[in-house]
Amino acid sequence: MSLRSAQITDLPRVVEIYNAAIPGRQATADTAPVTVASREPWFREFDPQRRPLWLLEREGVVCGWLSLRSFYGRPAYQATVEAAVYTAPDARRTRVGAELLAHAIASDGHRASSWRPVGLLADGVVALGELVGDARARWMAESVPGAIVEGRELPAW
Repeated sequence: MSLRSAQITDLPRVVEIYNAAIPGRQATADTAPVTVASREPWFREFDPQRRPLWLLEREGVVCGWLSLRSFYGRPAYQATVEAAVYTAPDARRTRVGAELLAHAIASDGHRASSWRPVGLLADGVVALGELVGDARARWMAESVPGAIVEGRELPAW
């Protein structure tokens, strides 16, 4: 397994993984597949030091990705990010999401202690089943009032 920053040459695989989540209607608000060309401006917004797009590879194949994007353009929100995690269908339930989130938390250093969820969209098959093993991820999942996973409200842990 390796984690690395995404390059523009990775964009087709990033889009492929993203598009695979669209039919379930629970991990994204998009309702139709996106194109590589339409995602190029989105990709250029990432900065490996401040707003990264990380890939997780196993045996040379990208299995998932995590992005940290600016949440809102106003100055008071500079420290606030939107975190997105997507896992390839054939890599779901293999802890790809957990590994990516653990990397994000470890990379964020002192700021990770102040992470607060404001909402949660998750394909339950991909994300929460993997993530709740990590204490902070479990806390995040539990802290989102009324989070819906696979059409059901999150259970009490």
